[in-house]
Amino acid sequence: MKNILKGTLIAGLSLLALGALATAPQDTTKFSTKVKRGTTKAAHATAKAAVKAESAVVDKVYSGKQGPNGETIYINKKDQCYYVNSRGAKVYIKKSHLRNKPTS
Repeated sequence: MKNILKGTLIAGLSLLALGALATAPQDTTKFSTKVKRGTTKAAHATAKAAVKAESAVVDKVYSGKQGPNGETIYINKKDQCYYVNSRGAKVYIKKSHLRNKPTS
C-alpha cells in the first residue's frame, strides 16, 4: 500500500512539474533581435577602431590617395594597398582603383 501511494505521489508531482514547464514562452523575438543588432553594431565599431589603430601604427598611410568612398588608404610591408571597411575588415584594392584626394 505504501509503494502505491509513493508511486502516485511521484507521478502526480512529475505531472505538475511538466505542466509548469510546458507554459507558452513569452514573445521575446523583438527584444532579442534588437539586442543582436546592437551587439553586432558594437562589435563592428570595435573591430573597425582596432584595425584602424593597428594599421596606423604598423603600416604607412598613402597620403595622396583615397578609397572609393573617401577612406584612408594604408600600405603594408608587402606594398599592398588597403582600406578598412565599416565592419572592420581590410579590403585590398589595386593601385589603379585609387582616387586622388581633393585639394582644399
